[in-house]
Amino acid sequence: MKVYKVSDKQAEQMIQNVMDNCMLIWIRKSAWGNRRKLSDELLKEKFGEDSDRIRAVKDMIDPEPVKKITYWQGKAVSFIEKISMPYFKDGSHYIHNSRVEQADDFLRECAEKVDKAAAELAEIYNDKVAESCQKHPELYSWDDFPTKDYVWKAFRLEWSWQRIVPPMGANGKVSVLSKKVIDEENRKFRQRMLEDGQKHIDACRAAFKQVITHLRDCLVDPTKTFHDSTVEKPKEFLKNFASLNMWGDKPFEQLSKDALDILERVYAEDLRDDKEYREEMGKVIDDVVTCFESMEVVELDRALDI
Repeated sequence: MKVYKVSDKQAEQMIQNVMDNCMLIWIRKSAWGNRRKLSDELLKEKFGEDSDRIRAVKDMIDPEPVKKITYWQGKAVSFIEKISMPYFKDGSHYIHNSRVEQADDFLRECAEKVDKAAAELAEIYNDKVAESCQKHPELYSWDDFPTKDYVWKAFRLEWSWQRIVPPMGANGKVSVLSKKVIDEENRKFRQRMLEDGQKHIDACRAAFKQVITHLRDCLVDPTKTFHDSTVEKPKEFLKNFASLNMWGDKPFEQLSKDALDILERVYAEDLRDDKEYREEMGKVIDDVVTCFESMEVVELDRALDI
């Protein structure tokens, strides 16, 4: 296995590039929990001695209005996870500067949808509570439900942006620490960033391997079902790779460009309709897989010595 050697100087430059070209985003979704566990007393009444073996839950109200809210919360988080990489602290994510405006616009759109759906739920909330209590009085009581204002305010989508800065920061809050402590905190900060970089490089390569080998397998095996997503997923990955390659995976960089050049002219419909074309593309993609599997391995997490 060949290793792409990263010198201390290169490692420091990679860290600086990430700090200069990326932002951190913190995102949080909050919600009122519509699902509750059935009481032990009720389970014992229904199932007797077997109640200890039973685990059951109930939806407090019709779940559909709640799902309309959580759908947009989930969509927002999924989008951020798709275009970002996890940061070692606070549940934040690195996002390349080129995607920040796009991400912020999309999150604002999702937040508006969340607020609108939460307001709609508040309007019908009391009716939904009454419906639950009337249909199943043995399961529900008005006393079990919070107010509609509480439920309305419980659903939120929040996020914030910040620059990536070492422990010294720019506010001088740690200036009371000794130089020895500050130097050690900076060393740990850079080491953790490199560990993040290693995880990001490994994750990108693993994701590409999964979609490109699946495409190759479908192309060379005529018995496999060939879906549009079989071609579109590796295309989508490669189009996003430039902004995900925050740490500069040099061995993979050129291959990713070459693979995208190939796939941009390939469509699933043509591959399904033309047997010879499918076989030809199977060989081309197999070559891509072979090149990918023979690439040098990048090792970052042990590179820095400061």
